[in-house]
Amino acid sequence: MKKNIIVIVGPTATGKSDLAFKLAYKNKCNLVSADSRQVYRHMSIGTGKDIPHGFYYKKNKPGYFTNDEIKIWGYDLVEPWEEYSVSHYLKDAKKIFNNLKADNKIFVVGGTGLYIKGLVDGIETASIPKNPILRQKLKDMDIPDLYEMLGHLDGVKAASLNSSDRKNRLRLMRAIEIASSKKKIKKNKPIAWGYKPIFIGLDLDDDVLNLRIEKRILKRVKAGIEAEIDWLLAHGVSWDDQAMSGLGYRQWKGYYEGNKSIEEVLAMWYKAEKKFIKRQRKWFKKDKRIRWFSADRKNLQSIVDEYIKKMV
Repeated sequence: MKKNIIVIVGPTATGKSDLAFKLAYKNKCNLVSADSRQVYRHMSIGTGKDIPHGFYYKKNKPGYFTNDEIKIWGYDLVEPWEEYSVSHYLKDAKKIFNNLKADNKIFVVGGTGLYIKGLVDGIETASIPKNPILRQKLKDMDIPDLYEMLGHLDGVKAASLNSSDRKNRLRLMRAIEIASSKKKIKKNKPIAWGYKPIFIGLDLDDDVLNLRIEKRILKRVKAGIEAEIDWLLAHGVSWDDQAMSGLGYRQWKGYYEGNKSIEEVLAMWYKAEKKFIKRQRKWFKKDKRIRWFSADRKNLQSIVDEYIKKMV
């Protein structure tokens, strides 16, 4: 029997996880999360993990959530004070797929395009580790100087960057890190080697999606995001930790420092979510393998399920 990996992608707040849960449950398949924020333990409200009722965490290497019928992998992989990158995710994903190697159908859901690329297509540069010493030297450099430095090291890479990436400090630093590395880039296979990918994309009109974002933010506030942040800070997590730079967390820093109101926090959060959606759309629209569906379409689950059956 042919093996298939069904990848559900799209902007945040389009209902990807809900659809993926339902389809995985109906098909009695494992579900793998590809979300860079949901890998952190103790950070469920702000990241929107939305674990289905009746699921519990099972310790493993790595762990997973289950209701004894299906398993959800990719959540709670690391502590919030630890560094975590795409290379870490791919190492964990390899362990996950080793557990699933007998499965003929796997569902993947997430909005982190780089994670999905690593799973389905592979990322050669993921084998190059971070260079803390180099990053320390680069951290105070101006962005134009970083770009010029990259141009000297790898002119082709520098020229290939779009205008947004040329202004992105972290991406420039990573590109310099890769260009400076003496480690040989490995030709690696994707994690989901041997699986035929079927891509499902969900999106919505801006007006509808913006309203969903607003409602979701208010829902997370009501669910206790502030108490979640209180717990994190009380247990040694710092605003400088990578996990706290994520959407739904970094916007609260000014509030905790006493110079932002809750209203200002929510306004910043809403604005950041809208910017994030633009980046997600830009990434996923490049992939012509994706079959797009309107997330508010009637009988969406049935329509997508029928499409998957035709493609397997």
